[in-house]
Amino acid sequence: MQPNFRFVFDKAQGQYFMWAAEDDRWEPTFIETGVRKLHKDENCHARFPQMDNIDSFNHVIRNYPGYDKFTVTEDKRSDILRFLTEPEILGN
Repeated sequence: MQPNFRFVFDKAQGQYFMWAAEDDRWEPTFIETGVRKLHKDENCHARFPQMDNIDSFNHVIRNYPGYDKFTVTEDKRSDILRFLTEPEILGN
């Protein structure tokens, strides 16, 4: 999975980038809210919001708080790759 994430990230162009899986479901204003929060804080360069895992009956089975361990340095590429190689905790 990580090589695929890296490939997609390396090929991406544009001001914004978002990884999303085919089975993700979002609130109608999810992207708009995220971009607004990025614009509100000039020191914010990445965002990982609170999320829920749901089962096939649409019941929440696990809740992940927003990810606040993300460290920002001058090298944003390394910051994102470091985030992706963290152990699978809190839904990263």
